Amino acid sequence: MNFEQLKVSEIKNFLDNLDMEDENIDKILNELSLDGRVSVQKLVMQFKNRYNNLKQNQLMNEEFYNFDRKYVLNNNYVIVGCDEVGRGPLAGPIVCASVVLDLHSEDKVIKNINDSKKIKSRDFKKKLSEIIKEKARYFKIIEISNDEIDKIGIGVANQNGLKQSVEGINTNVDLVLSDGYLVKGLKTKNISIIKGDTKSASIMCASIIAKVYRDELMIKYHEEFPEYDFLNNVGYGTKSHVEAIEKYGICKYHRKSFLKKYI
Repeated sequence: MNFEQLKVSEIKNFLDNLDMEDENIDKILNELSLDGRVSVQKLVMQFKNRYNNLKQNQLMNEEFYNFDRKYVLNNNYVIVGCDEVGRGPLAGPIVCASVVLDLHSEDKVIKNINDSKKIKSRDFKKKLSEIIKEKARYFKIIEISNDEIDKIGIGVANQNGLKQSVEGINTNVDLVLSDGYLVKGLKTKNISIIKGDTKSASIMCASIIAKVYRDELMIKYHEEFPEYDFLNNVGYGTKSHVEAIEKYGICKYHRKSFLKKYI
């Protein structure tokens, strides 16, 4: 293709629609690099940045999956990754999730996963959660309410939620990978991974679907009690949230055991 005969806008449209997996990308970029127009070179640089970011994400993705694959003993070996979201907030539930990924089929690999805390876009995280639930072999989400947390304590609620999510996986499980600490009471072999939500594909995916599930709940709570701004703080003790509690008192979604001075 003779790019010098194309307008800058046409080249931009071409690059915007170019498949990042196209085997001719290097050839295309080499040809474009010969174009003397400054605006074209800016477009090339922007595309290269996107392309390099994609390749970096692919390498990271493979690293996350390989972390889990090293524990696989045979083709029928089932690994569960589990994690929780919402230990520290002043309001709302703690949500625990377990996920079994297909670690062998290329078409079942979930792209662009990462530590849920590093994925800033709520819309992208929600979309990724749907992909995880679609491509995972199994998943289970458990919600422990703020009332239950007040009854049994956050530590027990956390452990109960993780255990229930693992036991809710509808298949025989060989190994459970958990983030940071062991899950009490499991009959299945369990390995705790320090900072597992930054290393293990299975734990990451569990964290993402738990995070999205909990965020959606807090959005609903915000519609009922907008004065606490649950939409943005998702129950955590931000300055504005604490100020709202001081002004309005607590609502039915607050954890009384976390807010005894306001009761």
